[in-house]
Amino acid sequence: PRKDICLLLLFNVNVVFCKIEACPFSKKGLMASTTEILALACILVSSANAYRPVVVMHGILSSYDSMTDMVQFIQKAHPGTEVLNVDAFNDAESVSPMGNQVNGVQNTIRSFVESSSDGVHMICYSQGGLICRGILE
Repeated sequence: PRKDICLLLLFNVNVVFCKIEACPFSKKGLMASTTEILALACILVSSANAYRPVVVMHGILSSYDSMTDMVQFIQKAHPGTEVLNVDAFNDAESVSPMGNQVNGVQNTIRSFVESSSDGVHMICYSQGGLICRGILE
């Protein structure tokens, strides 16, 4: 069965590119300023009839700790929503070959994604977005 997945790719600090896979925005690319990032994330998370689990992935030379504010925002805005803050390829490990990271993160999130019958939302920052996109491809 096909799983619906929304993928929000956060690039740099001031630009967001949203690649939509089977989401209400209908496969359009959306651009937003940093002031709209959390609002857009909120819309993506709340667009389903029921809250879907969310995968959060950090960027290069960073770690899962850098996404804690996003996780807390989602949990506060939508209590009960399951959030997986990916704890893989943190800090210096984030410069390892991209293929290794795609495979490693895919293995890390597999059971989380498979346990959701309605699919998941993915919020991925910078290089984390490239990794998540690699997983979806």
